Amino acid sequence: MSARPAVVPDRWSDVDVPAFFARADVGLFLLDPAGRLLYANPRLHELFAIPEGNRAGWRELERQALAPPLDWRPGDAVVAERRAVGGAAVRVTFIGMHEDESSERPLAILGVVHPVGESGDAWHEPSLAASRALRIESWRREQAEAYGFDLFPANSPVSRRLLRQLRLAARHRDPVAILGEVGTGKRTAAKAIHYRGERSVKGLFTLDCRALPPAAQREFLLAEDGPLAATSGGLVVNHPLALDRELQQRLVDLPAESARLLFIEREPLAVGLADGRLSPEFVEFVQTQAIIVPPLRERAAEIPAFVETALARLRTLRSAPRLVLEEACLPILLEYPWPGNLRELAAVLELAADRSGGDRIMPEHLPERLREPSPADLPRPVRGEEPFPPLDRVLEQVERRLLAASLARFAGNKSKAADFLQISRARFHRRWEQLGLPPASSGPEEPSA
Repeated sequence: MSARPAVVPDRWSDVDVPAFFARADVGLFLLDPAGRLLYANPRLHELFAIPEGNRAGWRELERQALAPPLDWRPGDAVVAERRAVGGAAVRVTFIGMHEDESSERPLAILGVVHPVGESGDAWHEPSLAASRALRIESWRREQAEAYGFDLFPANSPVSRRLLRQLRLAARHRDPVAILGEVGTGKRTAAKAIHYRGERSVKGLFTLDCRALPPAAQREFLLAEDGPLAATSGGLVVNHPLALDRELQQRLVDLPAESARLLFIEREPLAVGLADGRLSPEFVEFVQTQAIIVPPLRERAAEIPAFVETALARLRTLRSAPRLVLEEACLPILLEYPWPGNLRELAAVLELAADRSGGDRIMPEHLPERLREPSPADLPRPVRGEEPFPPLDRVLEQVERRLLAASLARFAGNKSKAADFLQISRARFHRRWEQLGLPPASSGPEEPSA
């Protein structure tokens, strides 16, 4: 059958149809949301043998072979068996096409028509593939909706800065290091960057470096269709301080068209640089853009918003739409320092909901450590994580490790160790003594200039 314009007259004449639709070797058609035929490609003309000018024939086709099943929903892909010319069986896949993620009503309905082979299964696999593709797309949209920037309220300067950084990171493809204490929402931030970015239509892989030995890390990352393939979307590298050194260089050398890289770490990357776990090139690469997710104690203005988000989740999970937090609980939540951050807040509200036994969370349902805080009653670890110590103590620990590691790196040469840390030799010696480090044996020193 010779190729010819495949648009049916009158209301279909203004449809802009891609050339590949016209050249497809399967029947393709478009319906408007009311089920009226907008377009039919040449192959569909062959399958149903209805001339373009036969308006009554096309109307009948709309009502019969090309009509979506009564139980079809716009978010699904459904396969129906119909009859073509001469009674030949065909399978028709109906797929809803939406203008954007928020629209419930489809912009149009795409139909794919495959003849059924003698076995009845020969042409079924493409329809299954279309159904799988739609399920994947539906899941991706759910993820995009679940991890929007609305999860990051901006009621304080530190939170507004965080939101600006996240939006900026979503607009480009450079590597991003997301740093912060345990439970601050680093994984959520990484997913928001991915699902609001240009590669959101593709998958998001996650590698937990602490959970896998180097051999398993290499097997995962270097698989032919793994996260580093050109067709990949994004890769979240959790705990890069434990990433294999060989893989560090592979990521540095990764082509620009490969996966978008997002790194999540709770410790300063300089620690890994000082003790030799991380290469200088890798640290420079990872910190192309660094985003520090602030602890909850620095975002007290957002606690009510975070509480409402957690309660909304609990209402859905527990089928308890009336679950509320009594106003008397809020001052208690605002005064608590939250060493476990958002993760601890979610765990506290879940426990309080269990204790309430109903739909109202009262102050007495909150854990005792919140209602009667004392220095001796430290918050318990949240979900297997150790509570984060005070910032000054953390900084001192980091400084001790940096000083000791840099001195060991240069075999006791304090001048080289100080240069490596970009401080003076006098400051290196002074901080060594102030931090109570053991006397260091002196190595060979560089001659004074």
